[in-house]
Amino acid sequence: MIPGFDEAIGEFDEGSEGIILVPSPLAYADQVIKGVPKYAIMRFDIKIVKIKLIPKTAAEIAAKKKAASEYGMKVQEKDKSKGKGFNIIPK
Repeated sequence: MIPGFDEAIGEFDEGSEGIILVPSPLAYADQVIKGVPKYAIMRFDIKIVKIKLIPKTAAEIAAKKKAASEYGMKVQEKDKSKGKGFNIIPK
């Protein structure tokens, strides 16, 4: 899985929708992937249908949020009139 996607997906609730933009360092960076240019920002339009919880420690959660912040990602709440959810976007 793309590290940035893995980090961002945890910010969504069941039933929410949003967009995840993953900066190049948390995506494929300079790797050559068929159909993906080097240093591409990855965009994912998602809808969370069902969540199955896997317990994580508070330290693991804090470390992932810190890593996302260090790579220039932030959480932006979506327009509440359209339902709950977040967009994970570059700072």
